[in-house]
Amino acid sequence: IITIIIGSKGQTIQENTLRDLYLSTNGQNWKTKWNLSSGICSRFGVNCTNGQVTSLFLSNNNLQGSIPLSLSNLNLINLY
Repeated sequence: IITIIIGSKGQTIQENTLRDLYLSTNGQNWKTKWNLSSGICSRFGVNCTNGQVTSLFLSNNNLQGSIPLSLSNLNLINLY
C-alpha cells in the first residue's frame, strides 16, 4: 500500500495523471481496460469522493511498466 497525501487537485490534473498511469503501465493490455474518454470516477478501480480521486484498486489487472511520477498529483490516494 502506498499513501500519498497532498493538496486538492483539479479535474484536468487528475485526468492527465490517470492517463499517464494508463499509458505507462501498458493499459491496452490490462485485464479491465479504461475508456479514457469516460469520466475518471466511473473507471474500473478508481474511487472518488466529491469528484476527487481518493484511491485506486488495480491489483491483478496486469499492470506492466513504471508508475509515473505524476501520480503524486492526486489527492489522498491509496494504491492497492
